[in-house]
Amino acid sequence: MADLNFSGGDSKRGDYPQLSNKLRFTREEAARMLSMSLRSLDYRVSNQEIEVKRDGKRVYITVAALRQYAQRDHHTGRTQ
Repeated sequence: MADLNFSGGDSKRGDYPQLSNKLRFTREEAARMLSMSLRSLDYRVSNQEIEVKRDGKRVYITVAALRQYAQRDHHTGRTQ
């Protein structure tokens, strides 16, 4: 199970935003927190694997949606 207790930092440098101070994150922040590319996050959003909230044209991912996604098992589709 993934742990989303990140410490604060400057997200432009690649540090994780502080989870306790924010209720929602941009797509870029959420992708970084889930250790995936922005394209992968967008794919999961379009397949309704990750719930988003919209504020006009802006798209946000809530803390609850991040935790819910991180706690689930994910099938990669790869064979070994």
